[in-house]
Amino acid sequence: MYFLATGGASASFGFGDLMILLAAVARAVHVTGMHRLSAGRRIDSLNLTFVQMATCGLVFLIMSGLWGTPVAAYAGSMNWPAALQMAYLVIVCTVFPFFIQMWAARRTSPTRVSLLLGTEPVWAAVIGATLAGDVLGPVGILGVVLVLAGTMWGQRLELKAPQGASTVTGQPEKVGNPTA
Repeated sequence: MYFLATGGASASFGFGDLMILLAAVARAVHVTGMHRLSAGRRIDSLNLTFVQMATCGLVFLIMSGLWGTPVAAYAGSMNWPAALQMAYLVIVCTVFPFFIQMWAARRTSPTRVSLLLGTEPVWAAVIGATLAGDVLGPVGILGVVLVLAGTMWGQRLELKAPQGASTVTGQPEKVGNPTA
């Protein structure tokens, strides 16, 4: 990730880097926890996503009042195009991906979900290079190769696990959950 983010420039490990590292740890805990909590249970992904989004909204509502611009003041300053853009980001870029992630985490192993989500920086680099004209350079390309190699290595490790056993609980995996 360092090579992909910095292009090999001598950059120090800053607060933003620490936040990204903590986000990666939080994502791993989230995916594994959701797989464990929903294993063998009939939990509706849509309802679970609603609870997650409502919880996040409440936490950020409180935090914005304590350390930033209160939500009411910020929302009041938005014009209609900005409000529509915000609604798009909330629905298409937050709620829908969380729902899909929840749905997928229940139908496959947390290892596979985490590995696929781990390729997010690679997709960001590809889209940045394609749409924004970002230049990766040799060190950035090395970063992409390392992320993809790590993903493939993790996939191979999962394939070596005993067949029919969950990578989380050691119990047989239930396939074909009819609930969404």
